[in-house]
Amino acid sequence: MPCGSGTLLLGNAGRIPVDYHFASDCDDLCVGSLLFNVAMIDSAAFAGRVMLLCEGGAALVLAVVSIGDQRLEVIGRRVLAIRGTAPERDTFSANEADSGDADANVTSM
Repeated sequence: MPCGSGTLLLGNAGRIPVDYHFASDCDDLCVGSLLFNVAMIDSAAFAGRVMLLCEGGAALVLAVVSIGDQRLEVIGRRVLAIRGTAPERDTFSANEADSGDADANVTSM
């Protein structure tokens, strides 16, 4: 998970495709950068719950440390898994998928 592509979830700001580069990935903690056009998002959107859904099914809850025009510096903790992304996980129901609530499709590990 040190580098890759994923989806940033920003509450009311929706889903944003990003590239991520983590300089440190130790146990459940990580420190790194999210690369995308940050300038198109109101900075207030980063004050709420920020989540990153990584390729491969890993998910992280993030805290934003620094905001630039093309990069977010973040610290995070891997605490969630997306149901249905790994063979050993249950798939979510159609009702959860249609609800539009990002939290409906995640479960605590």
